[in-house]
Amino acid sequence: MRTSTFLAAAVAVAGASAWKYPDCDPDNCYNQLTDKKNAAGSPKFCFAYLAGNSTDPAAIPSSYNNCAGNYKALCFYHLH
Repeated sequence: MRTSTFLAAAVAVAGASAWKYPDCDPDNCYNQLTDKKNAAGSPKFCFAYLAGNSTDPAAIPSSYNNCAGNYKALCFYHLH
């Protein structure tokens, strides 16, 4: 009984510390997305992109052209 209690506690502690908040390295693409001139439209763009509504390259604002197509990860980190 004591061993199973200890094991359950160890698993709970390990599981609690294993999750890490997303950490985004602010590169030029992220800086463009969070820049003051783009800040108003960024959340709207990201929600639409993650929902699959604006994945067409023509729908992506030209100010985000330096992102090399990694918009999904970028928007995920930006919205969290």
